[in-house]
Amino acid sequence: MSFICANSTVEIGEKPVIMGILNVTPDSFHDSGKYFNLSDSVSRAYEIQAQGADILDIGAQSTRPGHTKISAEEELERLTPVLERLGDIKIPISVDTYYPLVARECLRMGADIINDVSGTVNEEMIKTVASFSAGYVVMHTGFDGKDISKDMKSKDMRAVDESTPICGQVDGFFRKIVGECERLGLSREHICADVGIGFGKSFLQNKELLTYKPAEDLADLPLLIGVSHKRVVRQMFGDDTLAGTLKCNALAYGAGFNIFRVHDVKEHMDWIKSL
Repeated sequence: MSFICANSTVEIGEKPVIMGILNVTPDSFHDSGKYFNLSDSVSRAYEIQAQGADILDIGAQSTRPGHTKISAEEELERLTPVLERLGDIKIPISVDTYYPLVARECLRMGADIINDVSGTVNEEMIKTVASFSAGYVVMHTGFDGKDISKDMKSKDMRAVDESTPICGQVDGFFRKIVGECERLGLSREHICADVGIGFGKSFLQNKELLTYKPAEDLADLPLLIGVSHKRVVRQMFGDDTLAGTLKCNALAYGAGFNIFRVHDVKEHMDWIKSL
């Protein structure tokens, strides 16, 4: 299986693919602005590569519960200086955004993947990604096109219907968005599916999705999970969220997940060596 991403291709094989997280925000839920300074963020990007990550994922807007939404222009002000200094990085660059304007400018600057956490079918975004033949990570949230910066202000954050099986809901969303992508010129080889752990779901739904298996007609898509240090980890395994993250990712890997979005690249590379 291959995930085709503009300037590169991510090969999906037997070993987990590691997507290293770089938050260039002052309010990220885990590293709390540790890499908001430009020199720190650039250094961390190269460290993520040196530690063995397969993909670098850069985000300039927090999506933590209660986060303050910023504009596309401010998001670009944070991203542009970082991208300008990563011209010789070897691994594919993913940019975490739901703004088509930001996606277009970052792809123009050499990014390979757009990681869209909106949970919506956005035609402008899909057309933008397709015009660069980039990779597109699509996330299930259950917010049905609402403003996630408002919907996630509640600590509970439940948006998904709890009366029907969560895996079927996720299948339905992926089926819908893949159909729209193909209609708008973005083929399946460019699409990666993220089940959206922690976005709009109850604890039991999050727990169930750790071992999600897609429907047969979706089984050719790379499957991404981003559980790193999230609340569900503490709920399942206690306060040691690094150990808990590794346990959650091991469960997901056993279920068939391919790509693991993580803060702790070195520790996950050690995990891979043990497989």
